[in-house]
Amino acid sequence: TRGDKARDPSFFNDALSARGTKAADFFRGPEEVKSILDDFHRHLGERTRHHLGYPYNLQFDSDQLSPFLQYSVNNLGDPFVPSNYGVHSRRFELEVLDFFADLWGIARDDYWGYTTTCGTEGNLLGVLYGREKLPDAVLYCSRDTHYSVPKAAYLYRIPLVMVRSQSNGEIDYEDLEVKLRENAGKPAIVNVNAGTTVKGAVDSCAQVLDVLRSVGLTRDQFYVHVDGALAGLIVPLCETVYAENYAISFDKDIDSISVSGHKMLGCPMPCGVVITRKEHM
Repeated sequence: TRGDKARDPSFFNDALSARGTKAADFFRGPEEVKSILDDFHRHLGERTRHHLGYPYNLQFDSDQLSPFLQYSVNNLGDPFVPSNYGVHSRRFELEVLDFFADLWGIARDDYWGYTTTCGTEGNLLGVLYGREKLPDAVLYCSRDTHYSVPKAAYLYRIPLVMVRSQSNGEIDYEDLEVKLRENAGKPAIVNVNAGTTVKGAVDSCAQVLDVLRSVGLTRDQFYVHVDGALAGLIVPLCETVYAENYAISFDKDIDSISVSGHKMLGCPMPCGVVITRKEHM
């Protein structure tokens, strides 16, 4: 039975093993359901204890949130517009957004944003806002950039230019300048990384902006998105290490920032935040 299979350690690791299951097999009695869920609970505990190689914070306790799982909470729509759906947590969403706005140096009246489902969604939105501002732009990102940025280029049909990375995963600023000059006269959307997926590299917003200006692009000709999925919450707290050169702040000419909630913060389910300048909405 599937209950017996669930006791096999490989059962939960191999999702494809369930592909041959017929619809009738999914109707189980309460004892079998409890047995499978108990085994799955033990499986997750074992995998968490031996977790290695993925940048997640697994040391969290979400017991205080468990009572709320009985409700269908849905923050649908714009968090700054009253909702017709009464079962929501807008108050807390706005507190989260204000926290990140303060962290990233933008006045509360000057930003728009919302809680996302993941870091990928934040990048898709950041690039989309750039495309809406500069419909004829070219998108630039380093080779260590998360796959969601090239994915955005594909979805929105934006010309994509891959820039070389340095050995530490940081963008190669000289190659960025070369690539920008090859597309002289065209607006630019640039993805800046704050913590690459594999190496944890942080690109310098200051140096990227210097390069953009050095090739003759004015403020209305470029859009900078910061993918802070991994370190967007860490870098602003490391001023003594990164100083001004690697600071992440809307005080600079950047346009949007996204961060993941389930990595450094350790939220129990994938989520994130994206914030942009209100003028782009």
